[in-house]
Amino acid sequence: MDCTDENASLELARKVLADPSLGSVDILILSAGYLVAKPILQMKSDEIYKTLNVNLMSNFWTVRAFLPNMLETGSGHIVSICSVAAYMGLAYSTAYSSSKSGQRGFMQALNHELKTCNKSSNIKTTTIYPSFVDTPLLKNLTPSSRFLDILPVEYAAQCIVDDILWEKEEAFVPSYIPLLLLLL
Repeated sequence: MDCTDENASLELARKVLADPSLGSVDILILSAGYLVAKPILQMKSDEIYKTLNVNLMSNFWTVRAFLPNMLETGSGHIVSICSVAAYMGLAYSTAYSSSKSGQRGFMQALNHELKTCNKSSNIKTTTIYPSFVDTPLLKNLTPSSRFLDILPVEYAAQCIVDDILWEKEEAFVPSYIPLLLLLL
């Protein structure tokens, strides 16, 4: 499925919600990510657009496709896997850092909207800000653009599951990242 295509998101939601064996959507995890690590003047326009579409716009389309069902049932949990780049721009990743800052703002606004406009619902949001996790996304980053050690996938996944279960609105992986951000 092309997560950047609004119609594809709507069709996926239609298929999932039409399947009685699946029931309603209890948790929606927004985890699409795309990174081109280049200086801003070397990035092609299509690379910038793709980064913004995958990392930010796909969140709009997916939430708009599945949120009506959550509102109907009065419950659900929307989880966004963002990035520490939402808090601190990284060298050679201007589009990525910008898109992740937008994703952070999207989730904060969505959280406030759900709390103030839909008080009868019990829909939770969690935004996760991982640092560098050992995934294929990192193959595009040069060592000079990383300032933290690379985390094993298993460790990051366990932290994310724990943060979701604790229903944290925002969480960093590893949890000491906010302290580092204060020092920078």
